[in-house]
Order: sequence, then structure tokens, then C-alpha cells
Amino acid sequence: SLDGMGYIILRKDKSFAEQVTQANTIYEVRYDFDLAGVEVEIPNNCILKFNGGKLSNAILVGDMTRILYDGTIFSQVTIKGSWNIPNIYDDIFDFNSMTEDNSLRNLFALTNPSVQNNVFIDSYDYYISLTDQSSNYIGVSINSNTKVIINKTIFLRASTLSLYSIIRINDAENVVIDGSGQIIGESLIHTGSGGEWGFGIEVAGDSANVTISGLTIKNCWGDSIYINAKGNIDIDNCVLYGSRRQGISVTN
Repeated sequence: SLDGMGYIILRKDKSFAEQVTQANTIYEVRYDFDLAGVEVEIPNNCILKFNGGKLSNAILVGDMTRILYDGTIFSQVTIKGSWNIPNIYDDIFDFNSMTEDNSLRNLFALTNPSVQNNVFIDSYDYYISLTDQSSNYIGVSINSNTKVIINKTIFLRASTLSLYSIIRINDAENVVIDGSGQIIGESLIHTGSGGEWGFGIEVAGDSANVTISGLTIKNCWGDSIYINAKGNIDIDNCVLYGSRRQGISVTN
């Protein structure tokens, strides 16, 4: 055990949910479990230690849950609740899960503003699909205390929206977005005509201490990077072009 925690090796012949019931416990996952779409609340302060096993077809609700893993452990798993995973690699989910539109939201659901997270987007290219101006105009929201390393491409599918943010940093501090990857908007295939506020990365509200570096951001309906935030925003060594309005707009 670790720090006096209990230790349970999950049995193959019993369901995942009926075995994961005690708080402050390390659960070792040696076998594959198909949860048949069931929502499982992980008890407080537990560790899921993956040792050859995987989880599929599940809704997992964390409660400051830690995960020890190496490689792919989730297939068609929806993430809710709170998690404590400092280093999050996108291949934690399998290929079929991550090629679905908006799958990045599920990856970032593993982040926590009270944890210093590093999120590595290294394994797959991603598609964002935005449909509703009132509620679904943000691709991915980034928490405080998060570093995102993007080495692949994030595409936005065609939309009619006059306003969107592929990545939004709102009221967040100590955020870094870095890497050699690309964020590609949909100005060349846009299906609406109004507005000029479609952004690759938006930094808004009381956000501060934000660094954006190394990326190529292009073809947005508005600006590649839009800043309307508190301060200490550093943009370094980015390639920004092809957006309808500007590479960078600073409005506050």
C-alpha cells in the first residue's frame, strides 16, 4: 500500500463497479472491463493502477482520483468529476475514441485547476465541431495551472457561427500553450456570412500569466489569437496567417 492506503487487485470474474467501493484505496487493473455504459463514481482519494488492463464503454466520475498508467487504458470512456493526474497523454484514450469530434473535451476533463497539469497532444489529429452560438461555441476550455503541448493539428469543421473559440482561456492563470502543431480554423469553408469573431485561441476575463508559443494558427473567421484579458500575456514564435481579421487582436 501507499501512505497507508488499501490495495485491491480487481478480479476478472466480478464487475468493475462492484469492486471499486472503498475510499483511500489503490485498485490494480490487470484485466479488461467493459462497463456497458454504466456510470461509476470512484470513491474519494483512490488510485487506479493499470497493469495490463483497460476500461471501455464507461462513464467515470472521479473524486481527486489518481491514475498510474503507461499507454492506452480507455476506450469510449466519458470523464466527469475531479482528477489528480499531473501528466496527461492523449493516447490514454484509444484511436477510435479520439477521432470523434470534440474528443479533446474529454481529455481536458482530466485536468484540474488545483493540480499542475501537463497535457500532451502528440498522438492524433483532432476535429472540433461547433453548432450553437449560445452554448456550444467553445472547442476546448483550459484550466488554470495547465501546460498544453500541441504537436499535432486541431481542425475546426465548417460552421455558420459569427463567434467561436477553438481554444479558450477564460479567468485562468498560469497557462502555457506550446509545441510545433497547428490550429486551423474554417474561414475557407465557413457556411455563414455575419460577424468577425471566430478565434483560434481566445484569452479572456481575468486571465493572466499566459504564454502561447511555437504554434501555427490560421484560417480563422476572426483572429488567430484574440486577447481581452487581465495581463502578462506572452506570444512568442508563432506563425499566424490567413485569418479574416487579424493575426492578433488586443482589445483590453
